[in-house]
Amino acid sequence: RGTAAAAVFVAMGPTVVGMSLNQVSSLLDQGMALYLVGEGAVTYVYLANRLLLFPHALTAMSVAVAVFPKLAHEAGDDDRQQMRRTLDLAAAATILVTLPAAVGMIVLGDDVVRVLFQGGRFQEEDVWPTVLTSSCLVGGLPFIGLAQLYARAFYAVGDTGTPARLAIRLMLANVAINLLLVTTTGLGTAGLTASSSICALANATALGLR
Repeated sequence: RGTAAAAVFVAMGPTVVGMSLNQVSSLLDQGMALYLVGEGAVTYVYLANRLLLFPHALTAMSVAVAVFPKLAHEAGDDDRQQMRRTLDLAAAATILVTLPAAVGMIVLGDDVVRVLFQGGRFQEEDVWPTVLTSSCLVGGLPFIGLAQLYARAFYAVGDTGTPARLAIRLMLANVAINLLLVTTTGLGTAGLTASSSICALANATALGLR
């Protein structure tokens, strides 16, 4: 039993890394916001992530969790054609639910930020940077959802290494793009979250093409 339990925990390591690109990117963004933009900038990135997680949990994550048992069952087929069809349908469903959610959050961003956060130490001058930072991050919602869905397809066939290796490369790329956008543009914290969305797009594309 101990050996079996240890094997489970060893197998979980790459899985955790492969699924944590968005979370690690968020921590990187907050750290770089502090040192590259300013102390108050951490708040903009933190609040942007809070606004991302709400629609993400209700849309993309729900689809990925619901379809995973079916993918795991169909992964045992010889040709895996049915698994491919299931994955394509799940990807279409992910886009169907995440794209309107992302557009809605961007369109209503100013009102949402004012209603939820304005007051106390969060003043009028903090509204627009938070809205812009949130919009750049929420714009990547469909790609985050697709990347997590495709990663689960790899796990269904027993491949935990590919999503993990790709996630590590993209974490390093995220740091480089962060530095580029913050130092060469006037986007500030929006440059950091735009970088996260770019890496989410790259992650979804790379996993989807494999």
